[in-house]
Amino acid sequence: MNIAKATSQKTSKNAKRIVYIGNDTAYWKNIEQRYRTIYFEKDFAFQIFPAADKITFQATMCDVLLLRPHIVYVDLSYAKNFQLKVAHFLRRDNATRKIPLIGLVENKSMLKESLLTGMTFTHVKCGEYHDVVYDPYYMAFPSEVKKPKFARARFMKWYETQMVDDFLVSYFTPTYMHVEGNVKLSKGDKLRIRHNLPAKIMGTDFFVVKETSSQNMYYDYKYSYDLEYLFLESPVLDPKLANDPAQEKIFKAAQDQYLQELTVYKKKMKEWVKEHENGLEKKQIKVLAVDQDLWYLKNSKMTLNECSFAMRSQSFLSDDLEELERIMPNMIAYQFQEYNEELHKDLKEESIKALQDNEQFHLNRIEAIVKKCTKMTDYMPFIMIFGTKKYNSAHFQQKLSHPFILTNMNSMTLDLLSPMVKLLEQKINKKEEEKIKKMLMQLKAENPAKNSKLTTTDVRGMQ
Repeated sequence: MNIAKATSQKTSKNAKRIVYIGNDTAYWKNIEQRYRTIYFEKDFAFQIFPAADKITFQATMCDVLLLRPHIVYVDLSYAKNFQLKVAHFLRRDNATRKIPLIGLVENKSMLKESLLTGMTFTHVKCGEYHDVVYDPYYMAFPSEVKKPKFARARFMKWYETQMVDDFLVSYFTPTYMHVEGNVKLSKGDKLRIRHNLPAKIMGTDFFVVKETSSQNMYYDYKYSYDLEYLFLESPVLDPKLANDPAQEKIFKAAQDQYLQELTVYKKKMKEWVKEHENGLEKKQIKVLAVDQDLWYLKNSKMTLNECSFAMRSQSFLSDDLEELERIMPNMIAYQFQEYNEELHKDLKEESIKALQDNEQFHLNRIEAIVKKCTKMTDYMPFIMIFGTKKYNSAHFQQKLSHPFILTNMNSMTLDLLSPMVKLLEQKINKKEEEKIKKMLMQLKAENPAKNSKLTTTDVRGMQ
């Protein structure tokens, strides 16, 4: 069982809630003492959760998020992989998405993983505590922060700097790779990217932006890009030498060699993609679970690690439902909450009214979800509504004019979701294969000489 430890001091309901997840209590006591010393006039509610492990990580996710903390520290010195899962979950959920999330690490070698998880700050644990307190407090309570009285230095001149941004590769095709990142790019932009592609298939660090989007994201970035391969740099003739016959001859020879090498690179890339297409694949189906109390995390026998699908969880959706466009889940699993006259008959009138209002809120949200999906181009997700005995599938299908809605009287769990997602995945894969085969037949019919050797892998790369 994962048990959180609260401070012994009395706190008010308006206290600043600060959570530490980890086992280094000696280090944390120093941080806590700093808060109490610097902001002695403020009311704090500190809570410590043991470092998450394979048994407790889902309960930790749920318990921490439902506290609605103002600041969360995640100590990556213990059970790093499960601590990162908890941090990633907190960064994704709307309730904790914008709060300061601080990674604590033993050394600089862990900075990269912490950064990719979405930590607001990452601090190397040492004897310096000031910034560990100041940075998150400044972001959480900017009008209350006490600025340090340190000596300040001012540069006498500007220095040239470079900004490096990380991209995460989603998949490769024979002609481009699909990646996600936070830099806003335009179609046609030429980028230089440090990559680990084998030199035999990629002879340059330059790529061209083929397409960009802010929809249907797999990871937690703002944008996605299709980056077209250049394979190798093409020769360029200096305009000053354009009228020099000898230089033109050299350029023509270089261009011929470039075209020959380009053909080889393209062939090797195609072979490389085919060779690796059945390797380790990302989970294809995305499920967006909406559960106000996140009880599905605690009530499931399955763990998130065991899911064959990509799970995206929210305790609530934003007013404009931007998550639907950003994630474009194949399935939306919604935990409904309703008033039950028999079950709740002994409650006070105000409690009954609150339950009735909450039920109406959920009905309105489901209607808003369907309307939002309908407005989106070529998007028709499967919607599964759990925990309702009042409303059946036909009710929602007819009222909302959406044929892909089903209801289930049971509360949502990963165990219930898993077989449903497998059936949906089979249906989607079958439809996709039929689409690919149809495109292949059309291409071969349009130009038999050119396209006779095309395969389904080639067609997927064209999409």
